Amino acid sequence: MSPSERRHQTVRMMDGVRRLVRALGASNRETERTVGINSSELFVLAAIEASPGLSMGELAEHTASQSSMVSEIVGRLVDDGLAVRRTSRHDARCAEIDLTARGRSLLHAAPKTVQKALVDGFERLPAAQRRALIEGLEAWLASAHLASVPATMLFEERPRKAATRLRLPWGRSRS
Repeated sequence: MSPSERRHQTVRMMDGVRRLVRALGASNRETERTVGINSSELFVLAAIEASPGLSMGELAEHTASQSSMVSEIVGRLVDDGLAVRRTSRHDARCAEIDLTARGRSLLHAAPKTVQKALVDGFERLPAAQRRALIEGLEAWLASAHLASVPATMLFEERPRKAATRLRLPWGRSRS
């Protein structure tokens, strides 16, 4: 491959990353401006509506996220009166998550999240393209020494503690 072709590929890749970052940021700002919650909270709220009565683990699966992250968001949604935790009708040891009337109303007034569009678009790709995209992204992150960066929910603020600081391999610590 010529240096010119390699540069062209790099430009296309970085342009794709820029479009993703720009769309995700704009979507988050629009969601916060429109309904007062961030796009991760809205994404979880939509998943609760789509499948009411899910356990925390099932909700994590539906949002392609880790249970601890979803639990944190659900806690805020419950505190804000947008969702409710109830003892499971099937297993008293488990909790189920449902929307409140206020949560349902907020959800219907909210814009569609970019996260939802990305998940839907990814799921429409043929299986071979999905595998190639996953493998390519994972290889790229490993090559850039970013494979160990925690995959938190988008636009979620994390507490700034020394133990939770992100240490990048090429320089100063960043939260």
